[in-house]
Amino acid sequence: MQQRLTTRHLKTRNFDIIKINALFGFKLITLALLLVLTGCGFSLRGTTYQIPEELKTIELFSNDPNGPLSRTLRNELRLNNVTLIASSDNLTKNGKQDQFIHPRFGVVTTTESRDTASIFMNGKSAEYQLNLEVTAHLIVAEKGIFPMTVRIHRTFFDNPLAAMQKNSEQEIIRQEMRQQAAQELVRRLSAFRIESINTEATILP
Repeated sequence: MQQRLTTRHLKTRNFDIIKINALFGFKLITLALLLVLTGCGFSLRGTTYQIPEELKTIELFSNDPNGPLSRTLRNELRLNNVTLIASSDNLTKNGKQDQFIHPRFGVVTTTESRDTASIFMNGKSAEYQLNLEVTAHLIVAEKGIFPMTVRIHRTFFDNPLAAMQKNSEQEIIRQEMRQQAAQELVRRLSAFRIESINTEATILP
């Protein structure tokens, strides 16, 4: 009888493991497809914003113009009908000094971190909280530099049964976080009104 119960218990446990792996694999495939589409410049149309006329043409700058966050932000701006111009097309002479014609917008700092959210009974981490903090600057000629900071948090389950898949899913979740951060930056950009800015606004160093 004991052997029969043990066999049944093992079968049940194995079946549960198979279900967990199947569910995890399906989720991973779905997220991978989303990442591929995003990397190709495709973006699922969600909420779009009414960008002010004076911000519909901007120069997008970045220390890492080909990085994943820069590409995601670029796609999100274009989705919201913002025209992006090169730095060389955004300069004019003001006496002996160069002056920007259109506002400049870009990410200046990006910080990623991971914290333990919960642990297994054996003391190992069961869930992690992934954190993304992005600071961007909107630079308007003769007005100043206006910072905006976005913080995104996501929970990630540390599946001990799928170590290789875990790393892939974690990267896909990070890409989703970048997408969310880019959308939030564009939302804040849509709420910005240049005409309401005091011309004596403090310019950041």
